[in-house]
Amino acid sequence: MEYLILEIYTQSSTFKNPDFQNFQKSYHLPPPTTIMGMAGAGLGKGPLEVQNYFKNNKIKIGIYGNTLGNTLDLLKFYKKNGSEIKSDIIRREILFFNNFYMVFVSSTEVIKELEKAFKNPIYALTLGNSDSISFIKNFYKGEYDIDKKVETTIENTIVEGDILREVIENSDNGKEFSVYSTSEPISYDIPVDFIYEEEYRYRQINRRKIFSFVGNKMKLNIGKEGIRYKEAFIPILSPWEE
Repeated sequence: MEYLILEIYTQSSTFKNPDFQNFQKSYHLPPPTTIMGMAGAGLGKGPLEVQNYFKNNKIKIGIYGNTLGNTLDLLKFYKKNGSEIKSDIIRREILFFNNFYMVFVSSTEVIKELEKAFKNPIYALTLGNSDSISFIKNFYKGEYDIDKKVETTIENTIVEGDILREVIENSDNGKEFSVYSTSEPISYDIPVDFIYEEEYRYRQINRRKIFSFVGNKMKLNIGKEGIRYKEAFIPILSPWEE
């Protein structure tokens, strides 16, 4: 198996957390379906087609990144209540000056196809909203089975599962750990698979998976498999595996 790493910059991005309604809160990193959607733009595939492409090719992914700041934008919209139409305001969180390391792991043939798609995309590469244009600053490829590592220190990344619960459940294994507490949840139950009536039409959630969005550095008492690239350790995710 091979892996492809993209160094990506966006001036602004927002990754809507669907659990918030009147406030469009953003995840601080792109979730798996957003990463898949960007690949679909490069490949020229619609949402159903690219979902099947990732599932059939058993593509694994990873993400690491940071942002220099965030702000709130106000969106005015109109809603209909019977025959009456009213306007309302939604607050949307926007992340500015974002840098990401994005990893794709699959067979040699698939990695070559993805690299070609990102270098010569069919559609504009965006990460988040349609106006969040992505600039790929660098490409790097390697052999996953040779370069993969298991590390216990993670930051600015996403890992599978509820990481705090995993650490607590393994607290008697004799290994040291240091995790931070926050008033906001770290772990989210995120949709990873959808049922489509047809391409670009109505869809419904078919399956969810739990992911932990880690910001500040954590030292775990369990190891996570991933790739080290420059200053970053990037855990590998398998969102589309049962």
